[in-house]
Amino acid sequence: MNAATLARALGLQTGYIGYTVKVNLEGLSDEDALVGPGGGGNCANWITGHLLHARVGLLALMNVEPPFASNKYLRYERSSDPVSGPGGTVPLTEMITDFAARCNHKERVRDDEEVH
Repeated sequence: MNAATLARALGLQTGYIGYTVKVNLEGLSDEDALVGPGGGGNCANWITGHLLHARVGLLALMNVEPPFASNKYLRYERSSDPVSGPGGTVPLTEMITDFAARCNHKERVRDDEEVH
Protein backbone atom coordinates (compact mmCIF):
# COMPACT_ATOMS: atom_id res chain seq x y z
CA MET A 1 0.00 0.00 0.00
CA ASN A 2 1.42 3.38 -0.87
CA ALA A 3 1.61 6.18 1.67
CA ALA A 4 -0.96 8.41 0.00
CA THR A 5 -3.59 5.64 0.06
CA LEU A 6 -2.81 4.92 3.71
CA ALA A 7 -3.00 8.63 4.54
CA ARG A 8 -6.45 8.90 2.93
CA ALA A 9 -7.71 5.80 4.76
CA LEU A 10 -6.37 6.95 8.11
CA GLY A 11 -7.73 10.44 7.51
CA LEU A 12 -11.21 8.98 7.00
CA GLN A 13 -10.86 6.73 10.04
CA THR A 14 -9.73 9.53 12.34
CA GLY A 15 -12.53 11.71 11.00
CA TYR A 16 -15.13 9.07 11.84
CA ILE A 17 -13.65 8.50 15.29
CA GLY A 18 -13.48 12.24 15.93
CA TYR A 19 -17.11 12.69 14.91
CA THR A 20 -18.19 9.77 17.12
CA VAL A 21 -16.26 11.21 20.07
CA LYS A 22 -17.77 14.66 19.56
CA VAL A 23 -21.36 13.41 19.25
CA ASN A 24 -21.15 10.99 22.19
CA LEU A 25 -19.32 13.32 24.57
CA GLU A 26 -21.14 16.54 23.70
CA GLY A 27 -22.40 18.15 26.91
CA LEU A 28 -20.25 15.96 29.15
CA SER A 29 -18.19 18.06 31.57
CA ASP A 30 -14.52 17.47 32.34
CA GLU A 31 -15.58 16.26 35.79
CA ASP A 32 -18.26 13.89 34.42
CA ALA A 33 -15.68 12.36 32.07
CA LEU A 34 -13.65 11.24 35.09
CA VAL A 35 -16.45 9.03 36.44
CA GLY A 36 -16.15 5.39 35.41
CA PRO A 37 -19.11 3.23 34.48
CA GLY A 38 -20.77 1.19 37.20
CA GLY A 39 -19.40 -2.33 37.44
CA GLY A 40 -15.93 -1.49 36.17
CA GLY A 41 -14.35 -0.21 33.01
CA ASN A 42 -12.59 2.97 32.02
CA CYS A 43 -14.01 6.46 32.22
CA ALA A 44 -14.62 8.63 29.15
CA ASN A 45 -11.45 10.62 29.89
CA TRP A 46 -9.22 7.53 29.70
CA ILE A 47 -10.94 6.12 26.59
CA THR A 48 -10.71 9.43 24.73
CA GLY A 49 -7.08 9.92 25.75
CA HIS A 50 -6.28 6.38 24.64
CA LEU A 51 -7.78 7.01 21.19
CA LEU A 52 -5.63 10.14 20.85
CA HIS A 53 -2.55 8.23 21.99
CA ALA A 54 -3.25 5.62 19.29
CA ARG A 55 -3.62 8.40 16.72
CA VAL A 56 -0.07 9.55 17.48
CA GLY A 57 1.13 6.03 16.68
CA LEU A 58 -0.76 5.94 13.39
CA LEU A 59 0.67 9.28 12.35
CA ALA A 60 4.18 8.10 13.24
CA LEU A 61 3.77 5.24 10.73
CA MET A 62 3.48 7.91 8.05
CA ASN A 63 6.24 10.12 9.46
CA VAL A 64 3.68 12.84 10.17
CA GLU A 65 3.80 14.98 13.28
CA PRO A 66 0.52 15.13 15.20
CA PRO A 67 -1.22 18.51 15.51
CA PHE A 68 -0.48 18.45 19.27
CA ALA A 69 2.55 17.47 21.37
CA SER A 70 3.34 13.82 20.64
CA ASN A 71 3.91 13.02 24.34
CA LYS A 72 0.70 14.68 25.51
CA TYR A 73 -1.26 11.42 25.75
CA LEU A 74 1.41 9.01 27.05
CA ARG A 75 -0.56 8.68 30.30
CA TYR A 76 -3.28 6.90 28.29
CA GLU A 77 -1.18 4.19 26.66
CA ARG A 78 -2.42 0.61 26.63
CA SER A 79 -2.39 -1.09 30.05
CA SER A 80 -1.91 2.23 31.86
CA ASP A 81 -3.54 2.77 35.22
CA PRO A 82 -7.20 3.77 35.20
CA VAL A 83 -8.00 7.45 35.66
CA SER A 84 -9.14 8.04 39.22
CA GLY A 85 -9.21 11.84 39.33
CA PRO A 86 -8.09 14.96 37.50
CA GLY A 87 -4.40 14.70 38.46
CA GLY A 88 -2.16 14.03 35.47
CA THR A 89 -5.01 13.94 32.96
CA VAL A 90 -5.89 16.07 29.96
CA PRO A 91 -9.28 17.80 30.29
CA LEU A 92 -11.96 16.31 28.04
CA THR A 93 -12.67 19.69 26.44
CA GLU A 94 -9.02 19.88 25.35
CA MET A 95 -9.17 16.32 23.98
CA ILE A 96 -12.18 17.17 21.85
CA THR A 97 -10.25 20.14 20.43
CA ASP A 98 -7.29 17.85 19.66
CA PHE A 99 -9.58 15.40 17.86
CA ALA A 100 -10.78 18.24 15.65
CA ALA A 101 -7.20 19.31 14.79
CA ARG A 102 -6.05 18.11 11.38
CA CYS A 103 -2.71 17.17 9.89
CA ASN A 104 -2.08 17.85 6.23
CA HIS A 105 -1.09 14.31 5.19
CA LYS A 106 -1.21 15.02 1.45
CA GLU A 107 1.63 17.53 1.61
CA ARG A 108 3.84 15.18 3.61
CA VAL A 109 3.73 11.95 1.58
CA ARG A 110 4.37 11.07 -2.06
CA ASP A 111 1.96 8.88 -4.01
CA ASP A 112 4.73 6.36 -4.77
CA GLU A 113 6.12 6.13 -1.22
CA GLU A 114 5.64 2.64 0.24
CA VAL A 115 4.52 2.03 3.81
CA HIS A 116 6.02 -0.94 5.68
